[in-house]
Amino acid sequence: MITIRKARLVDIPLLTRLEAEFDRDERRSALTQNPKLKSYLRVGSTVRFKSQRMLSWIASRNAAVLIAEADSVPCGFSVQWVGTQTLPYQPERFGYIGIMFVQRSYRGCGISSMMMKKAQEWFAKRNVEHIMLTVLTDNGHARRIYEKWGFFDFVSTMWKPL
Repeated sequence: MITIRKARLVDIPLLTRLEAEFDRDERRSALTQNPKLKSYLRVGSTVRFKSQRMLSWIASRNAAVLIAEADSVPCGFSVQWVGTQTLPYQPERFGYIGIMFVQRSYRGCGISSMMMKKAQEWFAKRNVEHIMLTVLTDNGHARRIYEKWGFFDFVSTMWKPL
């Protein structure tokens, strides 16, 4: 049975481990598709930094951290928050999906769809009308899922080394 629950402070070590796995997985996937990205992808933040960031998200009224469990075993998480923007081409207030991750062995079971549904419910309770996220261009797996959910390309950021 799959359940999605809000994270608690005692979950910070678990979330820190899952985020490190997310970082490794995203890095591996992106570099397989485009080796030029190597100098742009961080090797990873320190455990202390990740723990502090998780603590701030869990404690915030404008953020939510969700944990997915399969038969009571943590297998994924998502982080979302309400953001504001003054740029002319975005809604002033929007929901932002910062991280969505499901461990490889649990993919294909609908877990990310369940987390997205919970995130959308959380945003709806806060009267958020638009949701955005960022995804590496070369992360085809994640892009296909997001497009299936109705997300579309809007702004593309390009880089070039000097």
